[in-house]
Amino acid sequence: MSDQNPSAILREAKGIHATIKELLKTKEPFEKEIDFQRKNLRRRYLNLLLVHPYTKESDNVETHLWMQTSYSFISDYKQRLARIERATQRQPPGQSRHGPVEYRKLLQRFRQFLADEDKFWTQFVVRYHRSFSLDEAHPALVALGLVSEVADSPEELSPINGRNHFQFPPSTSFAPTSSSDRESRLTIVSKALVCLGDIARYREQYNESGGRSRVGPEEEGKGRKRNKRGGPPIADIPRPRNFERARTCYEQAKLLTPHDGNPSHQLAIIASYEKDMFTSLVHYYRSLCVKHPYETASENMAGLLSRTLEQRNTSGKKEVPPDIAHVPKVLIEEFKHKVVVLHALWRLGNESDDSTMVKEASNIYARFYDLVSERHLPEDFITRLVTLAQGALWKIRMLQDASSNNIKSRPRSFVASLPSPVIEARIYTHLLSLFRALLQVSIEKLKEPPPVDSDKDLAQRLIVEFRRTLPAMRIAGKWLRANYKYVMGDPEAQGNRKGKAKHTTESSGIISPLSTETIDFWRTYAEFLRALSRTFPQDRLPDLNFALTEDIEMKGFRPLKGYMDLQRNTNGTNGKEGLPLKESEVHPNDLHLMRIKDILSDAKALVEMENSPLAIYGNQFVVRGVESQVQPIPSMLPPTINQPVSPAFREQEDDAMTELTSNTDDAVIRDAFTHLNEGDDDDDDDEVDRIVWDPNPRFFSVTSMHVMAMLNIIL
Repeated sequence: MSDQNPSAILREAKGIHATIKELLKTKEPFEKEIDFQRKNLRRRYLNLLLVHPYTKESDNVETHLWMQTSYSFISDYKQRLARIERATQRQPPGQSRHGPVEYRKLLQRFRQFLADEDKFWTQFVVRYHRSFSLDEAHPALVALGLVSEVADSPEELSPINGRNHFQFPPSTSFAPTSSSDRESRLTIVSKALVCLGDIARYREQYNESGGRSRVGPEEEGKGRKRNKRGGPPIADIPRPRNFERARTCYEQAKLLTPHDGNPSHQLAIIASYEKDMFTSLVHYYRSLCVKHPYETASENMAGLLSRTLEQRNTSGKKEVPPDIAHVPKVLIEEFKHKVVVLHALWRLGNESDDSTMVKEASNIYARFYDLVSERHLPEDFITRLVTLAQGALWKIRMLQDASSNNIKSRPRSFVASLPSPVIEARIYTHLLSLFRALLQVSIEKLKEPPPVDSDKDLAQRLIVEFRRTLPAMRIAGKWLRANYKYVMGDPEAQGNRKGKAKHTTESSGIISPLSTETIDFWRTYAEFLRALSRTFPQDRLPDLNFALTEDIEMKGFRPLKGYMDLQRNTNGTNGKEGLPLKESEVHPNDLHLMRIKDILSDAKALVEMENSPLAIYGNQFVVRGVESQVQPIPSMLPPTINQPVSPAFREQEDDAMTELTSNTDDAVIRDAFTHLNEGDDDDDDDEVDRIVWDPNPRFFSVTSMHVMAMLNIIL
């Protein structure tokens, strides 16, 4: 067959597939005639994939291999098992029940089929990886235990049991000669890993040992065991299902092809089995916010959000018992539910829910601040929450959700819907509020006096609460750079103009004084950067020369527009002799110091952008416009060059800052944003980024004196 024309092989495959479809109408999937034809079809597809890989006939054959020789049979088994179970349930009590026996026999055959399929797809992945010299896939295969860490070990080169059980064609090497060919081969390996994950998921779903329910997600056990001590029956608690193998397959497929949404969609399904709606929502958004989105994810996500609102409306608010209300796990679960409800309200877009959206977003901000401050949230959860909001904003801006925008399909009570720009504004301000909460926690922690000997070791200043926010704040900084023009278009203002226009009005390029969340964000961001650069001088921080965990996780996430890609961030320093190449080679504290330096670098990049709200004055970050109101008075300026500040004096500064900025600081900052771009009518565009000083001031107004005092305290 290896010498046969690819066109002839494909024609034969189509004929065999048609025969199998007819046979399945009248025969069982395990009968010899069908199994023979299935293996015959599989050999044709393997020949195209491994012997004629670069012909047009081999395009998408990996999908046919899965759908026609694996999934169609899995689906047939599942349908037959479901029919037997329904028939058994309809039988009247006391009647001879042949169904359970038939069910067990078919289930045993199905599980054996899945075990054989697992072996086949494992061998296919190993063979494909070797035939095309796909070294990039080797770590994924090692993580799954499919190959050893040493490439081309003897056990990998020989078929199972020394025989070519699955009738693979003779081994041939087809190393890709172009980057596009290599990428397409890696995509095939990724698809095969998803297939392995699906098989592992089905095997666990149909595993009834340990008292598990027959199919689907976790369910409560209904059976009871007899108490050997003569007491009341003991509840038969089923062993929980373990989808770890499937999850690992999907995660490795995602790492291999981060621009493909299918692996994330499968991860969302597993999370839904485990009744973790928050994690499921994270994966659904990730499945959509990539170069090749998995379109089914949009429908499934819509179903998840609809069910969330239905449960909320029917069951109402569930009161948590007072004795466990403050348990961290309970607080986190309640918080996760609130987040999912907010996303569901955004998707529904009901105008009558607008005030609820604003209120819920405010509550989430406050609760998020508390949970982070109290060390209840782990690092990865904080990161997921931020990227969840980024994904929601990107989706409403870039993807049209037909199911949510089809007014005719809605009930009459839902016809009055918010304009899309208003919902977008709500999501945008929610995202800024999450970032602001992290900034505020960090500011508070950075105020704490550092250890006495921390000058020699900056890592001693890494307080736990602050340290946990760093990956998320780094991602948020990259998002600001990637979406700077969008942010400066003042999306928040669209929410303040609701009802006046059906479409987004053209931005004037000026942040509106009414955009309070945006203004508060930039003010807090500048304050955080001042505290950060003061506590961690950038010239004493280590350089980032390799991809961190969040870089790898966020690769392919379109809202970041590639700003977390390794080559963009390391400036070509990766791989230099003597520099570490991965996280395991660096102490965790040094990793956090690298993150801090990268956060400061992103902030400086924002300062350099056109009409930036940020400026650097006296080596300190400030909001642009505030510094131009300050008149330099040498006799009034206290010395600030690297003078140590006692903890007592620092506390006095904090108190003074609270008093002096409680009312007037907001007004000054808002005036600063109104001040941006005011010189557009003049032809001095180059002057926008300058800091202009009057070297010989003749007098000082009360306002300028106050601003001067305020800035001295801030600095």
